[in-house]
Amino acid sequence: MDEVENKKKSDIIFTVLLSINNRIRNLRKKFNKERLMQ
Repeated sequence: MDEVENKKKSDIIFTVLLSINNRIRNLRKKFNKERLMQ
């Protein structure tokens, strides 16, 4: 039972980290495009 709970928690954390990472990457792309346009 604990094993499964821990797995779920780590999966959730992993997913959250991935989404944060993607958001940061998208922000960087956007920022770079805006800098290029200036």
